[in-house]
Amino acid sequence: MIVDFDRCSKDLTYPTTLREVALIDAEASAAVGSVSLSWWYAEVAAGRAPKPAVQRPRHTRWLVADVVAFWRKFVEANAPDNEAAEATRAKAALASRKAQEPSAVAKARATKAENTARRAMNAAVSKTTEADHA
Repeated sequence: MIVDFDRCSKDLTYPTTLREVALIDAEASAAVGSVSLSWWYAEVAAGRAPKPAVQRPRHTRWLVADVVAFWRKFVEANAPDNEAAEATRAKAALASRKAQEPSAVAKARATKAENTARRAMNAAVSKTTEADHA
């Protein structure tokens, strides 16, 4: 059940306090980011994700506030850099245009012909060498 603390009636005195101490398990913590439990535990072990607030046998829980803060920070740190992506796209488009220029196409065809001739010559030399040793 999801509790929207902002919509609780004003005569309740616990929402702010409850929000500060609310606990969730590892499954819920991982589900927020749609990651596996092993990923979540690895992040906790590495010190990147928050440490559990309560850790007892069969009862390990995290503060909701800590988990929310972790995921907000994670999203900010992993947000796509649109400027870098656009620069990469522009560079690739320029390279593609240059590769399609007639001089580039002619050079590529000449290189391919040279490589084909070199492979044929190497194959012929290899057969001659095998015949000499037989």
